Amino acid sequence: ATDGVVVIVPAGVTVSKPIEIIHVSTTAEATASYARSAVQIGAGATATLVVTRTGPLGIGYQANTVLGLSVGEGGRATVVDIAADGDRSQHLATFSARIAAGATLDHLAVRAGAGLSRLQGFVSLEGEGAKLTASGAN
Repeated sequence: ATDGVVVIVPAGVTVSKPIEIIHVSTTAEATASYARSAVQIGAGATATLVVTRTGPLGIGYQANTVLGLSVGEGGRATVVDIAADGDRSQHLATFSARIAAGATLDHLAVRAGAGLSRLQGFVSLEGEGAKLTASGAN
């Protein structure tokens, strides 16, 4: 598939295992892909997302991905974003999040391999006690 996914974690639910979203380019020629995903973590819910992007070596492809995340009041989300694209690829990623009062987002971005890799983030802390921890490695 070339589209993204929609994930909804209902209020009060704790997801015990990580939810993994995988983007894989299998192209043998230069192409572009555009995947859009949305994740909603309900009030008081907890979930870990692992978002992985990978593709072939030696092929000049472009991947353009967007992840929109909403964390409800008192919820907790951990996002591990791993881009391990091919050496001639361009990966342009956007991360957008809304974090409600008393909610927490821990975000780790890891980038490796791509000819060009860019992650832009837009996070809105929307109430008292909303927290964000962001870290990364290249």
